[in-house]
Amino acid sequence: MKLSNQALGALMMTLQKCLLEQTDITQSLRDLYNIEITSDAKQSRSREQFNIAQSYEVSSDNREWFANTFRPEDYELMDYISQREYYK
Repeated sequence: MKLSNQALGALMMTLQKCLLEQTDITQSLRDLYNIEITSDAKQSRSREQFNIAQSYEVSSDNREWFANTFRPEDYELMDYISQREYYK
């Protein structure tokens, strides 16, 4: 699941509030953000439960920036592997 900075901040504030007040975070999430958290621990978590449009597509500009900024040797290795016969 991918959260915006604002959503992540709201979630962290809720967590801090619950820790400070020693209250149940699941109830706070239900009350404040209308998030349904199942009580069935064995129920599978799927995209349908979260109803969030997700995309794993990355623009070439983003990929290039990320590859050049974070561990370029890893991306060189991934490019090498993806060009091998066994990978195709």
